[in-house]
Amino acid sequence: MKRNTAHLFDPDVIDSIAQRHLGKPMPVMAEAIGQELKARYPELVDVSLPLVFNVSGGIMYQLKIFAMTPHEYIMICGSATGSSGFSGRHPAAFWDTILSGQANYMHQDQWESTSYKTGDRVFVDRWQAATIDFPDHCWMLEYARGALVWLLPFGIVNVFSNTLDFGSLFHLVRIYTTLTIRYFRRRPEKTRLSS
Repeated sequence: MKRNTAHLFDPDVIDSIAQRHLGKPMPVMAEAIGQELKARYPELVDVSLPLVFNVSGGIMYQLKIFAMTPHEYIMICGSATGSSGFSGRHPAAFWDTILSGQANYMHQDQWESTSYKTGDRVFVDRWQAATIDFPDHCWMLEYARGALVWLLPFGIVNVFSNTLDFGSLFHLVRIYTTLTIRYFRRRPEKTRLSS
């Protein structure tokens, strides 16, 4: 079967990278994952970007963004403390690998939540939604694919309605701009997945 070359990243490759580094202290794990992603996708991954606070759907967490295109991103996201909220309902699919801690998801039409722990994969498809709870702490390697521009309002609305954290908004806009410019300047023949 021929692979869709419109997508630059493979969720199974991203998960396998995460799996190889489980059990390390979080800063060491993040660095190792970033370096392996950079080796795999050299023209698209930036390991130098800072952790940035964000609140989306009521969940307070930090983002370590490695790659972003108009249709895909890879990041580590999570919190060293408990947090909970709403995933949102987006025109994008999300593949998460739990790096550390626990995440409880309750999808629409479920009576019970599903608990995901270190090494587990979580998939939330386009237009699906869930309540998410990090009971203590949780860090995930997240890959998203879809119409990402429609995620931006969800990702920044709390700055204006709640947190007034314009410093983090500035960092997020700068990171998004930097990675978008890098995407459009890349050499497409070198960044496509092989068939």
